[in-house]
Amino acid sequence: MSYDDCMEKKKWFFKPVYWSIIILLIAEALTITAVWRQQPFLDDHNIYVPEQPSAPITIWPSPPVVDPDTGVVVEPGDEPMSSVGVIVIYFAVMIAIIAVVLAVIPMKALSAVFRCIFAFLFAWGFFVILVLFTPWWFALAVALAVGIAWFFHPAIWLHDIAMIVAMCSIASLFGRFISPWTAMVIMGLMAIYDYISVKKGLMLWMVDKMSKVNTMPAFVFPADMGEINDKLDRPSINKIADQKPEDKDYSILGGGDIAFPLILSAACYFKYGLLPTLIMAASAVLGLVLVYFIQAKFLKGRPMPALPPLAVTSLIALICIVVTH
Repeated sequence: MSYDDCMEKKKWFFKPVYWSIIILLIAEALTITAVWRQQPFLDDHNIYVPEQPSAPITIWPSPPVVDPDTGVVVEPGDEPMSSVGVIVIYFAVMIAIIAVVLAVIPMKALSAVFRCIFAFLFAWGFFVILVLFTPWWFALAVALAVGIAWFFHPAIWLHDIAMIVAMCSIASLFGRFISPWTAMVIMGLMAIYDYISVKKGLMLWMVDKMSKVNTMPAFVFPADMGEINDKLDRPSINKIADQKPEDKDYSILGGGDIAFPLILSAACYFKYGLLPTLIMAASAVLGLVLVYFIQAKFLKGRPMPALPPLAVTSLIALICIVVTH
């Protein structure tokens, strides 16, 4: 979900649509760099990690069948199973748990819990990326420094950088194990959830709850560049879900709107190579531009789900890639 307030009364130093495109471009470039370096790193350290299966993949297991001539029960084939079912269940359970936690646990306790979780995830993200290029001890030192710095001073600039690195780390790992079509199915299902959650107000409710505990799984863009060092506990950020578009000092872009296109790009790299990956990345950028065009033209800055347009452009690109290969 994204908020584009640049067409409203406030004068933005740099329009949110430009911030979003720049972040997506940086994230795509970092993800491609990470997946390019992944196999040499594994080879150098004698680590074996399974690759995407090349044989046909089944979504759900086939039941045993009875041969009509012999009456013998024939077991299903040996086709590798898709992980899409397990991954979809995982995301569904995770979303449900987060919703229950936000609804039940007091704000004060939530703040401490989520800050610890975010600090750990950001540190983990930096470690995963840096260890591909630097000694493990250096990667660990930087990762710990980032996690501790964010925990005690969650500045907007640090938060956005940590979000980029964390998204790229997730994409580079998930992309190796799932096929592009599995990633596309997951992205499509999350796009449906994104639409429903925005339509029914669930997304705004979650944004409101997360912003009030000083953690937010989203990129934050200030209207004034002088506020880039402000912390996430600013009152104007805590109340971002309650403000009208013309009153906002900040715009946000959901982390999932960046993460899922990155996962799809990484999956394309391991399946088809660099050029198709660049095409997929370009389609994600086009989808993000389409999101802001629709929002500015028809919604006048009101919140809208970003994943549906991103899923459409990504699906078109994936079909073109499959046809040409």
